[in-house]
Amino acid sequence: GHSGRVATILAIAKSFVGSGITFLPGAVAKGGWLFAPIALVVIAMFNAFCIRLLLRCSAHVGSPSFAEIAYRAVGCGGKLAVQISLVVSQFGTNIAFMIFVA
Repeated sequence: GHSGRVATILAIAKSFVGSGITFLPGAVAKGGWLFAPIALVVIAMFNAFCIRLLLRCSAHVGSPSFAEIAYRAVGCGGKLAVQISLVVSQFGTNIAFMIFVA
């Protein structure tokens, strides 16, 4: 069947958030009570900074697509790199869920 843009965005967001929530307690247990919260805040700040940069690039390029932004920045190689990284990321998330369930 066909899914709309909102359904696709929600499915991707759910897959990224789901794996993070699933493995966060184990990461905190291994990282410790001092290091893990500090690392989590630093990573969140870096993530927010990168999101702002992507939004600015998207507004400048006029396209909401990661692949289009990369294409405009570095050409075909950038577009291909973005597409491959998205596939690998989703594949990794699926493998993590399979390992968790098994």
